[in-house]
Amino acid sequence: LCIRIGGGGYIPARILRTYIPEIPVLAVTLNFYCDVTLEVRPEPKIIQWIDAQTADEYIKGKRVLLVDDIDDTRITLSTVLAKLSELTPAAVGVFVLHSKKKDYKAPAEGISEWFVGAEIDNHWVEYPWDAIDVDKHHAR
Repeated sequence: LCIRIGGGGYIPARILRTYIPEIPVLAVTLNFYCDVTLEVRPEPKIIQWIDAQTADEYIKGKRVLLVDDIDDTRITLSTVLAKLSELTPAAVGVFVLHSKKKDYKAPAEGISEWFVGAEIDNHWVEYPWDAIDVDKHHAR
């Protein structure tokens, strides 16, 4: 099972699904940045989570892969891991496109395997799918 952490994990999870078509994909959504000011909230707000019936069918006692675009503060990932542990998966792996080389603000406990596309320096990353002005983004 693949769980994409929205919104950044949607595109990487969809790409993974191209290569592993038989894997079910679920979504969870957290909001860590204020939509108006873009300031970081003290903790992520869970907007969408997995219902009990779906958890019993797809998560309980099974291997799960969490997918996100970037491991930045690790607070979002830590929040998802803590809540996911309540659903008793057999093992949890994590795949991120980028992991920043820095000290993180939260632990990442209960991960059996890490998959990182690339480790990067600590700078702001704007992915094409997040760009407000796509033409400006491509002009860089």
